[in-house]
Amino acid sequence: MLATLIGIVAAGCVGVAIVDGPSKRRSVFMAAAIILAGVLLAADQWNATQVAELRGSPGLLAAVFVVGAAAIAATASLIRRWPVLLPVLILIALPFRIPLELGGEEANLLVPLYLVMAGGVAATIWGRFTEVQPASWRVSPEPTGLARWLKPLLAASVVLYALAVLYSDDRSTGLQNLCFFLIPFATVFALMDEVEWNMKTLRLILIVIVFEALACAFVGFIEWGTRSLLWNETVVETNNFHVYFRVNSLFWDPNIYGRYLALAITMVAATLLWSRRNREAWILAGVQTAGRGRRARPWSSPPGNFHGTLVLKPFEPPETVALRSFAAALALRDAFVDLTGLPQGFALKWPNDVLCNGGKIAGILLESQGLNTPDPVLCIGIGVNLSAAPDPSQVEPGALPPGSLLQETGLRITPEAFLEALAPAWAANSTRAEGMFQESLAMVTPVISRPAARATASALRRALTMAAAVASMLASKPSKTHSRCSRRRFG
Repeated sequence: MLATLIGIVAAGCVGVAIVDGPSKRRSVFMAAAIILAGVLLAADQWNATQVAELRGSPGLLAAVFVVGAAAIAATASLIRRWPVLLPVLILIALPFRIPLELGGEEANLLVPLYLVMAGGVAATIWGRFTEVQPASWRVSPEPTGLARWLKPLLAASVVLYALAVLYSDDRSTGLQNLCFFLIPFATVFALMDEVEWNMKTLRLILIVIVFEALACAFVGFIEWGTRSLLWNETVVETNNFHVYFRVNSLFWDPNIYGRYLALAITMVAATLLWSRRNREAWILAGVQTAGRGRRARPWSSPPGNFHGTLVLKPFEPPETVALRSFAAALALRDAFVDLTGLPQGFALKWPNDVLCNGGKIAGILLESQGLNTPDPVLCIGIGVNLSAAPDPSQVEPGALPPGSLLQETGLRITPEAFLEALAPAWAANSTRAEGMFQESLAMVTPVISRPAARATASALRRALTMAAAVASMLASKPSKTHSRCSRRRFG
């Protein structure tokens, strides 16, 4: 019961640190929380057989304390001298766990993160109590809207978990979860609130995450190629009974490894998307397992086919964004012609499909978000059957029969090679289409002042704009027929 009460006090301390702003009080409460958590863990594990060697050897125990204190002091000194290292070191240490045996069970502990966290708290206390000009400390801006509830809710969840340990049948496990995970992560949250966030810091963090992800991916490729893992016997054993092979790189858990790579990919995609100098970004997937077609139909596609998404910030009004599908279809047709040399071998079924010999080999799907906001986003999903086509029985009745480029032309083209042809084709057609959109808007934009006629005028403007833009693009393209793709020219 006493240990549980101490855990509740520790949770309360970290809760105060979360909701408080940068101050001496926050630094003291962060230090109190991690000290109490350490005392609780030491008391809970003191009688365990795994620490018997430390318990029976005061000299070894003292050496552990000295080494740990020195490591914390060194980390605090680095963070104090270069404050930007705090978020960088936290993000570097965050994914990695070290397996240790505690309480008769093996635990994968975030020892690197604990070290950085303790060093960060020490550096914060050092700065708060030695700073000559307190006015120079960073003052966090007050959050607005729903964001202002984030800190109170996070603090309340940690305290609520600590209170729930009182009614638990396994208080030891509850205290371990509280001291190993909840209190450290809550302390890290409070430390990150102390950071002076600016573009330089964000750029450095992005570089660190991408570099770490590439290094981990390199190790993962080696594991996959050699069919051997660095550690985690559980994953090694399960790989022996599966048709697939899971890798975990430098991580203990393969799932955490995958999530970290997804985080890095998402950050890179977001950076490319929101960069002022780059309005577009291509995303290429190796396989599609949970795709979505029109009317939210489920869709999957094997490796070897093209599964790409173009993410961009459209400039045109919302009612004309759908015309981007025509530009994408023309780009697809140009890419096919460039790769196969068959200018009459492909046909377009407006506005979403590309055909070869009457069979559908490519499809387009547009999805948008925030078109009526200052930051609209448009995603153009493109799927191409380069090497394989779905079974005709899987296609809904009345739909076009599926086909593949390999089947119709005898050419085997990789997704990467197809993207190299598609990207410049899209750039050319998109640039031409943007000019046509602007001309069409200028021709059909009405000058209306009566509020009662605005809805009708908007619908008329939309229809006339689409008709004018499509007519302009079709007039500037050679006609396309359903002529068969000859295999003899490749024989």
